Formats: sequence, C-alpha cells, structure tokens
Amino acid sequence: MADRTLLTVRSVLFVVVLMQEANVRTYVIGDRVSQLQYGNGTIRLVDEHHTVIDFDDHGLRRFATAMVKLERSSTVAPEKPARRPRKKAVSKQA
Repeated sequence: MADRTLLTVRSVLFVVVLMQEANVRTYVIGDRVSQLQYGNGTIRLVDEHHTVIDFDDHGLRRFATAMVKLERSSTVAPEKPARRPRKKAVSKQA
C-alpha cells in the first residue's frame, strides 16, 4: 500500500513540474521585453536559472528565470552612447 501511495505522489509531482515548465515562456538573447517595475529592456542572457535584462532606463538587472514576470515588447531599443576607449597606462620612467 505504501509503495502505491508513494508512486501516486511521485506521479502528481511529476505532472505539476511538467505544467510549470509548460507555463514558462522562452526568450532568446536580443528579445525585447517589458517588466512591470523596470519597463522595457533587451534580453542579454538567459538560462534555466537566471535571466539578465538590459533595461532602457535602469541598466542591467538579473532575475531568477522561474520567477520573473515578462511580456514581449514591440518597442525599439534606444541608441546607447558609444563607449569611450580605456585610457592607456603611463609607463613609469626612472
């Protein structure tokens, strides 16, 4: 009897995990998304554990992939200012 109950519990847990995985939307690097608190942004990294988004007004933010609530966005990414090259180190002369 105990084996049968254990099997049923495992089956139910397996079904719940499958349903949770089915509800997770998949995004790829470069997708434009919108998040309630930070607004529009671009996906920079996504894996099973973390999602990194570069938000237009708030910079890079890291979220737990399973918990983040995102919606697809049709907005265009704004132009980012060009990065200045790093200053070269001045060599010390004795």
